[in-house]
Amino acid sequence: DDTFYVTRRVGRLLGDQQIFRDGGRVGVGVSGGIVSSTLLYVLHARHRWVPVRTELIPLHVGEGPVPAGLAAVCAAIGLPCHVIPARPGITVTDTLLDAGADLHLDAVAEGQVIDDRAASVLGSLVFDGALVPLPPVLPSPGRPTLVRPLAMLPEDAVLRAAEDNGIRGHPPRRDRNREWMERLLAITAGPRLDLLTNLVKAPDRIQKDYLV
Repeated sequence: DDTFYVTRRVGRLLGDQQIFRDGGRVGVGVSGGIVSSTLLYVLHARHRWVPVRTELIPLHVGEGPVPAGLAAVCAAIGLPCHVIPARPGITVTDTLLDAGADLHLDAVAEGQVIDDRAASVLGSLVFDGALVPLPPVLPSPGRPTLVRPLAMLPEDAVLRAAEDNGIRGHPPRRDRNREWMERLLAITAGPRLDLLTNLVKAPDRIQKDYLV
């Protein structure tokens, strides 16, 4: 089923990169959205299959109480969620990595799916004229390694896995579809336009190989 598919793909990346290790500590950035809450659930499920003991630490950047859907997932898997105050002018990713360094974590996992990576590459082409990928694993000197365990999974599969397990939360942003790409193209001029027009006509192809 979808939960098995997602968990297996996540486990392959974690195994290849040796993210789980005995005595290790891995933070999981959770916004309260369906995708990041599903990532936490899947990482916990996968951890039960590996012969090492790694501490998983949910990390929520924000103010006030933890969102209800996320709180339910944390309660179901028996892990408390650490709330980290947001800092003006600092991205959520950098906030998570800085907090991870303070907590002596080996890695911090975020929930970007392949749709996010495709949109990031297209946006970079439009605004900067360069390919700027979101790699699945990114070492960060002096801070924990940044890991995107869902990086090669389509969002739809993750959402189906969430539904299978009753995971709730705010839905993903809907600005990564064809209309979003076409709006970017509408404000773009110059020699990149033909290339980008070809890309925007094939969003499925971008998902399969975001460096097309």
